Amino acid sequence: KGADEVAEETGEDDAAQQSGGDDAAERKGEDYSTKQTTSDDAAKGGGWDDILTVKARKEELTEEELNAFFEIVQSYAGYHNFHCFTKSKAEQTTFRFIKYLEVSTVNLHDHNFVSVQILGQSFLMHQIRKMLTLSVETFRKATCVNSIYYCLNAGEYVPISLFPAEGLMLICPFFNAYNEKVCNPPQSPPICFEESEEVLRFKRDVVAKCIVEQMRKDV
Repeated sequence: KGADEVAEETGEDDAAQQSGGDDAAERKGEDYSTKQTTSDDAAKGGGWDDILTVKARKEELTEEELNAFFEIVQSYAGYHNFHCFTKSKAEQTTFRFIKYLEVSTVNLHDHNFVSVQILGQSFLMHQIRKMLTLSVETFRKATCVNSIYYCLNAGEYVPISLFPAEGLMLICPFFNAYNEKVCNPPQSPPICFEESEEVLRFKRDVVAKCIVEQMRKDV
């Protein structure tokens, strides 16, 4: 149906703490502990931006907290209607299949980050960023525990704020369907992409450095 892709996103650990065809996205964010806020409180106190405001810095998530966040993002696995996770008037179908999600930690330039890797099919515009926003809000108890389920099954459009874009990147595309059913070497060789040392070095020395510098400026 299209190419499998891997994307990567990096942003510092949020104490609650992003492919045509299949994509995988990865997001990293820095740890913060925040005061508990309800959705109603946020609406009264100035809007959704208040929910994502950093309250107090924390060095890193505990293993228990990381596992809790992993359980939250697992709510996106499977075939769902992501109409609340893209533009309000999307012209194409908004049903997408998420194959798996992975949460891990990584240290970039002496800063701890949470990495979220997603393998799925044809991500919609803003889908990853909105998925991360709702995951973080759920983790921080800034919204109801069933908010993700509700937005995936709601009959009406529910607006969701965009998570910061820093660190969101395409890792690589996969063309599994083509490689398994169409390619016929040597006339039609399989289409494969691998991260070379040059790509890894660019991510580490350029992308990661830019993310950390932006984070220091904003925080």
